[in-house]
Amino acid sequence: MCRIYGHFDARTTPHELRSVGALQRHGGPDAQTRTTGAGWALGVDRLAIVDLDGGEQPYTLGEGIVAVFNGEIYNHDELRDLLTARGHTFADRCDGSVIPALYQEFGPAFAEHLDGMFSVAVVDLRTEPTLWLVTDDVGMKPLYYHWDQARGHLHFSSELPALLAFRAVAARPWEPGLDAYLATKTPFGEQTMFEGVKVLPPATTARFTRSAGLRLVRRSAAGPPDEDDTQPDPEEAAERTLALLRREVHRLTRADVPVSAVTSGGLDSGLVTALAAEKVADLHTFNIAYRGTWPYDERDFAREVAERCGTRHHQVEIDPADFPGLLPDVIWHLGQPNADPITLSTYALFRAVRDAGFKVALTGDAADELFGGYGRMRTAVDAPSGTDWVEPYVEALAAVPRALRESLYTEDYRAFVRQEGSVADGIAERLRSAGTGRLRTLTDFEIASRMPAYHLRRVDHLSMSASVEVRLPFCQPSLLRYARTLPQALKVAGEQGKKVLYGAAAGRLPDSVLRRPKQPFTLPVTAMLRPGEALMEYARELLTGERLRRRGQLDPQRVAGLFKQQADTPNDTAALAIWSLLVHELWLEQFCPAATGLPESGGGGAVGSPMTAHIAQAEGAPCPTVVLDAARLPRNEDVLRPALTTVREWLTDTGRGHVLKMALVNPSEHPLFDLDYRFVQALPGGLDRFDFRGNCGHSILASIVAAEERGWLPRLAPGGRVRVRVLNNGDHVVCEVDEVRRHSGSFTVHFVQDTALPLTRLLLTGRTIDQLLTRAGVHDASLVAVGNPYVFVDARSLGLTSKEALFAAGEQVFGRLQDIRTAATELLGLPGGGAFPKIAAVGGYESGRLAVRAVSVPGWHPSVALTGATCLAAATTIAGTVPHRLATEAGCPRGAIEIDTPSGSTAATAAVVPAADQAPGEDNESLALQWVSVSRKLAHLTGSARITSLCDFDPQEDPVCRPLTA
Repeated sequence: MCRIYGHFDARTTPHELRSVGALQRHGGPDAQTRTTGAGWALGVDRLAIVDLDGGEQPYTLGEGIVAVFNGEIYNHDELRDLLTARGHTFADRCDGSVIPALYQEFGPAFAEHLDGMFSVAVVDLRTEPTLWLVTDDVGMKPLYYHWDQARGHLHFSSELPALLAFRAVAARPWEPGLDAYLATKTPFGEQTMFEGVKVLPPATTARFTRSAGLRLVRRSAAGPPDEDDTQPDPEEAAERTLALLRREVHRLTRADVPVSAVTSGGLDSGLVTALAAEKVADLHTFNIAYRGTWPYDERDFAREVAERCGTRHHQVEIDPADFPGLLPDVIWHLGQPNADPITLSTYALFRAVRDAGFKVALTGDAADELFGGYGRMRTAVDAPSGTDWVEPYVEALAAVPRALRESLYTEDYRAFVRQEGSVADGIAERLRSAGTGRLRTLTDFEIASRMPAYHLRRVDHLSMSASVEVRLPFCQPSLLRYARTLPQALKVAGEQGKKVLYGAAAGRLPDSVLRRPKQPFTLPVTAMLRPGEALMEYARELLTGERLRRRGQLDPQRVAGLFKQQADTPNDTAALAIWSLLVHELWLEQFCPAATGLPESGGGGAVGSPMTAHIAQAEGAPCPTVVLDAARLPRNEDVLRPALTTVREWLTDTGRGHVLKMALVNPSEHPLFDLDYRFVQALPGGLDRFDFRGNCGHSILASIVAAEERGWLPRLAPGGRVRVRVLNNGDHVVCEVDEVRRHSGSFTVHFVQDTALPLTRLLLTGRTIDQLLTRAGVHDASLVAVGNPYVFVDARSLGLTSKEALFAAGEQVFGRLQDIRTAATELLGLPGGGAFPKIAAVGGYESGRLAVRAVSVPGWHPSVALTGATCLAAATTIAGTVPHRLATEAGCPRGAIEIDTPSGSTAATAAVVPAADQAPGEDNESLALQWVSVSRKLAHLTGSARITSLCDFDPQEDPVCRPLTA
């Protein structure tokens, strides 16, 4: 199981390819590889499931065949035997390793021999260079592509956000997309919500050459049997269905990693769980539920299934208050809107599966499509002859009923939809002209059109967002073929659907599960979209009139009426409409900001809306940072102080009182920078105490991951750089992205001098050593500033003769360091009780390394501040300072040090050059500082929330606040 990407007959940079791979690495965290040729490239992110030590991609055969593969091939052992008999050899037993040889033997027909779920890209260089793209028969593994016919360029990837990282692929919304989305909950067919971006249909082989361009061919598959009146015995049909499902479930439990099952508490997943438990010892099962009391809670049914099957059950719970923070992630991973609230449940569920240590999960998806399980199918089948069964069925597919959605459109957009033709009308015409019986027509449509777009892509993207491979027994060819042979009476009988499947499950699941009415495994969105609930307030914040007017498709007054209706008389129709519009607006905000009511920077909510706070943590920092929108706050410290006091009160009330670092951030007003950043250190001793001076490198990194989430920065990608202007003190900081993960990144941080600064000007007193008098006596210290002022003392002078003693130092040593810091504060004339100067004890105990123990506000620093590492590296270049002496004794190269701290290590490098302009008396080897770099720094976003108690401010920065919320 992997993520694949590439291009053909186009040009890309290595940085582009790294960015594309990085954006879908969550789906393939175990290995990232790519290969390039003249005008083409193939790349892969691997999730190792079979032959964990093998399976190196791209796969090659000679110099002419190169392939990458996403999915699982369940018959790879049989294929390997076949190909070995034909003279091929294999270096491992990974399932995808058979692809190049299979292609050599059978050409593009190789896909017809694959039993599994897959998307494959093959480059054949033996004659005219040719790219082949193939998908499985059902569409379990999507493949998105952009074909620029005018230029002859083709780009493809497994996920939409990754595809958009190619510079040639623009993120422009497809104009008919809103109507298509509201009519079917997500676009069906090849078209995505992005103009010019398509998804390869199921059972498709695409061929691309420079001479012929792109050609798509739908592979022939075993068609449905002729309809007849044959009525097989119900018991025999149930036994046959059970035997086929058992065979497929047992086959799909084979893996070189642990396998789990998702158990919703219903028939389909319950039967898969029961059969998987026959094959997997100590099977683990997972169910999702919501904290609190909500309708449609299925946990009791799921627990009964687990107890009946003897599994080790995991009950996953999520808090509805967290939904506004989760929803943007869900939409980003999907790449386009899906209006079913189940998406949020699916995302949270698979995160829990992976957190429990599982990379594979079996589910019961697709049974409803095969066996007539949906109520809309039964209603259509039972409609009296001569009545219109098509329109009610099409209406049941919609997120928003036709009359309501058209009333929400602006006059211009209604006219556009009439001119273009609505998606709903197209589906209705297709169903009416099918020429087969109702159930056959609906089954074919559900399997071929709705299931891949609405169902399978959702399952794939949201499971792989957590690095989990989902296997789908009901999508296997044997079950698909057999289900098509069954007559209507064995699928739909009155109010019951899936009749044959209930027969297969009899005696294998609890009676309570078999007797329960069908209900969706979804979010109780009507109950959660009520005034006062987090989800309702979030929707109001997003669907403002300003946003909607700018896009020009939705009437702001009509949308406001939806909110009033839901507040006065809550109902499913209004609730799902609000949810659907919220999802669409979030999608636009993340991918197409010019189409929203926000500036393209993504900044600034409507005046009067609650402040959004992002909490982010840089590894090694003493506490997280709360990142706030600087544009929403006053700049004057007298007016800013009460606002930040409100933030601290909110932090304390929500259990985040330990957060003492604040970053005020917005897109930079300076053309050479990406972010303007202002640091505020909250101080102990009162919620209204702050230090507005200095800088904090860890908080800069926290601000970057928060700014990416906010949309102020493009998606982070390896090799990218974020330039930060520190407003507190004029620092210029360039953060280079080394690695990207979900909501996190690894960085190398460069503190850059505009002009090289003579080293002696880094000394706060002009002296390399100052003698500071404390109650314990006189201490030699070096006072150095690069951004922040620091005091460095020799750890041995405190009686700490080893690194272990330094790291284990307790309150006595902490008190002595505080006394030294106080003496330095008085010497420098700084106000007492502030955050500066910082102080650190340094030891040179090991060759080539320095050990550091730093003090922060209000206790020991778990590592050392980024600015502390910067000052330390710079100080080691200044002859005569404490750090220089210790670094020299340890044999460290000048300005290049490895730093050990109690929580880990890092590296810092100071670049010095001959000084150009020396002031009188400035010698110190006539060197000047250009920049300092600190590497191996990690930061991640931990969450977002709205501070409804925060006050708003008018442009005159009147210190009188007025509440944002009543």
